[in-house]
Amino acid sequence: MNIKGKVLVINGMTGVGKTDVATILSKKLNGKLVCADSVQLHRGLDILSNKPSILKRENHLLLSKFDPFNPLDANTFTRTGR
Repeated sequence: MNIKGKVLVINGMTGVGKTDVATILSKKLNGKLVCADSVQLHRGLDILSNKPSILKRENHLLLSKFDPFNPLDANTFTRTGR
């Protein structure tokens, strides 16, 4: 399957396994995961946000990337995610 240039979005309720599914798909499709969870984006909130373990973060972009004490806007999020 050629998905180059395509974006897959996995969404759903908290705790249903979205991260596990996304991790499996990213490996099968040789892709990357872009975190868009408003809490998982910030450093130091691992337990609160149920972030994947360090061992499962290899394909994740933007996870724990931002300081929770600095404002984050859509422009910064977009520029950093490219």
